[in-house]
Amino acid sequence: MKTIKNILKNTLLILISTLITLIILEVLVRIFCNQGLYTVSQYPKQMFTSASPTQLTPNFEGDFPKSEISGHIKINSKGIRDYERPYEKKGKFRILGLGDSFTFGHGVEFKEIFLTLLEDKLQKAKGDKVEVIKAGIPGIGPQEYLSVLKNYGVKYDPDVVLVNFFVGNDIFDIKLPSAEASKSDTAKKADTVVLNSDEINGPSKVEGVNHFKDFLRRHVHLYSFVVDRIKTIPAIRHMLQKNNIANSIIGSYIIDILKKNYSDDYEKRWAEAFNCISKMKEICPNLVIVILPTREQVVPERLEKALKQLDYKKVDIDIYKPNKKLSDYCVANNIKCIDLLPEFEKSKDQLYFEIDPHFNLNGHKLAADIIYNALIKDNLIN
Repeated sequence: MKTIKNILKNTLLILISTLITLIILEVLVRIFCNQGLYTVSQYPKQMFTSASPTQLTPNFEGDFPKSEISGHIKINSKGIRDYERPYEKKGKFRILGLGDSFTFGHGVEFKEIFLTLLEDKLQKAKGDKVEVIKAGIPGIGPQEYLSVLKNYGVKYDPDVVLVNFFVGNDIFDIKLPSAEASKSDTAKKADTVVLNSDEINGPSKVEGVNHFKDFLRRHVHLYSFVVDRIKTIPAIRHMLQKNNIANSIIGSYIIDILKKNYSDDYEKRWAEAFNCISKMKEICPNLVIVILPTREQVVPERLEKALKQLDYKKVDIDIYKPNKKLSDYCVANNIKCIDLLPEFEKSKDQLYFEIDPHFNLNGHKLAADIIYNALIKDNLIN
């Protein structure tokens, strides 16, 4: 009897000691390695609704979770993060800006978004007859850009359509008809990626076990701290990927797009992206493609870190390939293309957040300057 009591007593002591240790570790991680700064910031769930053609809730107001990013979010009555404007342009010259979370202005105030800055610069040069409709929507890709243009954007009767193509995941966001591709699309639905996070961003829903994982990642910093570092071990990462566990692990697709040789799957996605661009040009002949580079293309140290974590070889990478592929298509099809990468590479400023992979204020300012200069140089603004 004493033996059983001793076993129970020792077990209880072990459990209490373990719990106290975990609590202490959790406190230390929160103080010295706050994981809120190291994971993709979630948008407020109430910001999204399937009842809106833009998937954004009209008249929603909220804030980005405060971490290294911050900012107030206000969606207008028509379902975009923009000023209130009527559909009738009444003599205005209108530019419709399409894109994902970069175009939406992830992590910055509305006045700091590159499309807002672009509008300010154009109005100073051309007067308030120029309007830039800001239809950036987190979590979408080229197929959705086309859909938004057809079902929503045309209501504004745009004179120019500015498609902001993010190299990092716009090709990966293409949905292919095959069962295998559909399975992949379901697993990966993230608008952005951080090299040590498997969080899903945007309106997608998690179920079952993923609910519990999501809860842990949101509320237990020690969980994120340990799990994200375990996933950087090549053998463990390969095992998880092979068994379809944590499919979004450190976002290999952010680097796969930079490979010299694409898989058949990627070539099909490129073909569908070009098809979407072609259809958008049919709707608006004055189509402009803006190529938004990834942080890994701009900052060599970030590329080295990603290659190391993914166990990729640098010799297999060409950071200019996707931009050249897209710009070559535009040239061949008489589409204006503005590639931000050359000027971003020259800049001495930090253009992205330290952890979050989106443009910071410097990135938005430089993007606005480049686009403005290109539009003025080519006399695209009447």
